[in-house]
Amino acid sequence: MTGRGGFRLPWRRGRPAAAIEHVPPPVRRQVTSVEVGPEAVRRAREAVSGHLAAVGVVPGSAFADTVLLVTSELVTNVLRHAARSPVTEVATTVAGRQLVISVTDAEPRLPDLTGEGTGGACAW
Repeated sequence: MTGRGGFRLPWRRGRPAAAIEHVPPPVRRQVTSVEVGPEAVRRAREAVSGHLAAVGVVPGSAFADTVLLVTSELVTNVLRHAARSPVTEVATTVAGRQLVISVTDAEPRLPDLTGEGTGGACAW
């Protein structure tokens, strides 16, 4: 493809259109194992906070605070529903402009999400 005056676009020089490749953004992932117990929420928040700063999230920003709140809630769910799990893994994955926080445990059973299992009746 040529522009005005016969100028050839630099990314097309000598290459057919099909040869131009999309390069996906790099993926940064940090996984931290946290012992399930009274300090689990604090340790998980510290691990996630350190990784957020490393990928350019401003510490103390509304976004960083929200991510830490979500982390706290996810780890609290492990403490509540998988207390027999010895550890929980907290993962922070950043790719492009997307951030994923995930928490896993070693509890083989799914949590009881009935009214008795959640501490109250579920009303929809």
